[in-house]
Amino acid sequence: MSRTYRCVVVWALLLVVTAGAQVSHWQFGKTHCTDGVVADRIGDAHGRLEGRARFFADAIGEYLELDGASGVVHLGRYPDGPRLPVERISVEALARFRQFGDYAGVIGAFQDNGDYERGWVLGARRGRPFFAVASEGAKSLTYLQTAKSVEAGKWYHLVGTYDGKVHRLFVNGQLANESTVQQGKILYPSHAWYTIGAYRDDNEFDGMVGSLRMVAVYDEALGADRVRSRFEEVRASTELPAEVAAPSIISVGPYLQYATKTGITILWETSQKATSVVEFGEQTPLTNSVSAAGDRDLHEVRLENLKPQTNYFYRVVSVGPDGAESISDLYTFQTAVEDGAAFAFAGVSDTQNNPPVWGRISQLVFRERPNFVIHAGDIVGTGSRRHEWTDEFLKPAHELMSRVPIFAIPGNHDQDDANYYRYISNPAPEYRYTFIYGNAQFFLIDTNRSVAPDSEQYEWLEQELARSTATWKFTVHHHPPYTSDENDYGDTWKGRSSPRGDLRLRPLIGLYERANVDICFFGHIHDYERTWPLRNDKVDPHDGVIYLQIGGAGGGLENYAPTRSWFTAKVHRDHHFVLVNIFDKTLQLQAIDQNGVLFDQITLQK
Repeated sequence: MSRTYRCVVVWALLLVVTAGAQVSHWQFGKTHCTDGVVADRIGDAHGRLEGRARFFADAIGEYLELDGASGVVHLGRYPDGPRLPVERISVEALARFRQFGDYAGVIGAFQDNGDYERGWVLGARRGRPFFAVASEGAKSLTYLQTAKSVEAGKWYHLVGTYDGKVHRLFVNGQLANESTVQQGKILYPSHAWYTIGAYRDDNEFDGMVGSLRMVAVYDEALGADRVRSRFEEVRASTELPAEVAAPSIISVGPYLQYATKTGITILWETSQKATSVVEFGEQTPLTNSVSAAGDRDLHEVRLENLKPQTNYFYRVVSVGPDGAESISDLYTFQTAVEDGAAFAFAGVSDTQNNPPVWGRISQLVFRERPNFVIHAGDIVGTGSRRHEWTDEFLKPAHELMSRVPIFAIPGNHDQDDANYYRYISNPAPEYRYTFIYGNAQFFLIDTNRSVAPDSEQYEWLEQELARSTATWKFTVHHHPPYTSDENDYGDTWKGRSSPRGDLRLRPLIGLYERANVDICFFGHIHDYERTWPLRNDKVDPHDGVIYLQIGGAGGGLENYAPTRSWFTAKVHRDHHFVLVNIFDKTLQLQAIDQNGVLFDQITLQK
């Protein structure tokens, strides 16, 4: 049995320890789940579950399943977080690896960046468990590995020890490797993530695809007899048969794009070229299906002739070259609402290169159950890197994107790369488009391209705004017409800067005012800012355009100028998203941070 949860509270049955004092002990289960806190029964290393994870139960008990993309337990930051062993250490885990990559971290506090190697980490590399330690004597990490790979899907009891002289690795109670390269106290970095479930330092995030039942840290090096004794206490888990999920060639998705009142697009990716079928219906069992001709690895199926404002169930099916059928889980979607109905949408931007934060933001967005999401660009950090689209954007947000469509536009980091057009599906030419939802119309453009008055985009936008009869009009693009950022448009701490933001966008301001646009959504700057309603470069609370900077869904946070801008109504420096509720001529906007805390809200009336 399985179910996806946002939080884990860890319960530990304290065992009698005869050699080595436990500093921390976590045993994973959902029995006492409270506010996403992962409790350390022994010490003060209370953590927080980030991203996606699932609980399962077997004959032994419960365990935490990690997805490798975003699911981790964040225990804090060294040196400000929990106390860590210095002279001696033992690290223990009951773990199962379902998949093997270059690295998969179980627990660690370290940096491994070029010649700078500090701290310690327990994990596996290409199927071989390791325990790495850096000491004051060696001043670099020694990765002590097993000689052979372990079996995927099997539980293993892993223990790494270091006593200041000898560095050892045990697997299932047996000594697997040892070294005397390290000598002296553990050498920690100046700062480090303290994380369960990922090999994580400043420039790497390699999540564990597998299961954890227990993790413990000691401030002593356990002897061989004690390690064998600890193994005997958990041997039952290691004797379970290997449980590797039936191999599925569905590697990404499914996820939703471009929803209308009568249609929606469903995409997914497979590891092999395969067939494309979507089964769907208003209830189960599913009685309708649509397929795309030919075999492919990226699958895009458009469902049409659907009922407006109707809930549907769906799943995707692909058959690979060996004839084996891969079937996704069952998901839901809702078609766009009728014209007069109330609806809600969320707004995000700059999800780039931060799957844990984006995973957390996407979960908070899904908790609000919006009808759809707008994304103002910088979806990834480098558009040409395919894995950033799959592993850093799509997988961490799977819970949200499998049930809620995202309407996106490219940012500068997306590079107008082919991957944008591969993984994002919009009406041609895809870098600019408009859609109507309820009594609102959205106009999305690519501000990496020209928006000068004689440009193709400007002329298109001017025409579309002029013909719109929507009650509410919103524009979405990546760069800021107005921003109080400290240094993107001139260093405000040392000299003069642009009085607004990106000067290339100045022609858009007059166009928005003539068309009576209500809100302009954008990102690029990684923090939150809401302007007063503006017209003619003045505050106009009755007839102005609001400019809303929402660049806080993952990218490294930026800061504001040291003095307040004349147009600023609210600034906030934290990862965040916005939620907009609309009914008829009333609009309610809320800004919510990565902890689920409301920090700004406004109501507009027409």
